[in-house]
Amino acid sequence: MPTRRLGVRCGCCCETSAARCRATWTARRTVSRENTRFAASDSAVTVVGAEGTMNMCTLAKNADDLIRVIADTMRHAPSNEYVHGSEPWLVLCPEHAEIIHEAGISKAELKHRLWEESKMRAGVMAQEDFERLQASRTAELGPITPDTRVTISKQPEDIAIIVAGGKGTHSVYIPCFGNTRSVTRRIAEL
Repeated sequence: MPTRRLGVRCGCCCETSAARCRATWTARRTVSRENTRFAASDSAVTVVGAEGTMNMCTLAKNADDLIRVIADTMRHAPSNEYVHGSEPWLVLCPEHAEIIHEAGISKAELKHRLWEESKMRAGVMAQEDFERLQASRTAELGPITPDTRVTISKQPEDIAIIVAGGKGTHSVYIPCFGNTRSVTRRIAEL
């Protein structure tokens, strides 16, 4: 049943088990803003303020091509993430995660590459959005001109990546809603 609060519905839920994921990245629970770590055996829920989702159906079998395609999907001018330096989320299907893992790319390296490759020239924004960007991130980035290459988040570690789903090549990009941050809490077993 959808949850309602402030007129917003929660419409996305996923559950996964490290045992079912073929990729061999070390299984870890999300690290919350409070730096609380959860054991793989813990049940936890993460709430994300999201704009929506973008399906990424690509048959790319080369990790570099796959990372480029994902970064290209993440980069879009009317994004709140570039204005505020947010917390974008990626839900990689097991096949895409395996391609990246088999290329020897760690999650940390993937985040850094996506952060670099998704940089966007500030001048592609509408003038009003460009002005919002200047007001929001000048203290962080310094003077922002139309040629400034803006990052999607303040640091690569702010890009959240989870592996979920089944067979097939559908991964999902979840743009964050502006200057919000996800929250993860441990939940009790029923």
